[in-house]
Amino acid sequence: MGGYLVIHPPREPLRVIEEWVCDECGTSFLWAILEVHDGTLASVEPAELDESTLESVDLVTGQALFLFPTVETVELMALDPAELRARIVRAEVERLAELAKG
Repeated sequence: MGGYLVIHPPREPLRVIEEWVCDECGTSFLWAILEVHDGTLASVEPAELDESTLESVDLVTGQALFLFPTVETVELMALDPAELRARIVRAEVERLAELAKG
């Protein structure tokens, strides 16, 4: 699916992780789960980019690739979904640790 990483084969309802930026403070790489029923957006909920979230969704925005060095993009696209989920979680944990250092 163009622009998205397939985490699980798409099912109904479709659950997608999207990245968003806070209009108030400008913080980026915030995550939300969008749930789509019969092609209609049914809900949007804030989410953590962790293993349990990735287990519950079908697709992840391609924006998640910005968590990785550019040279890893092709390699990531070739991974099976389980390894892709694990790599995304590790990258997010590392990103959050760096942010916490200040």
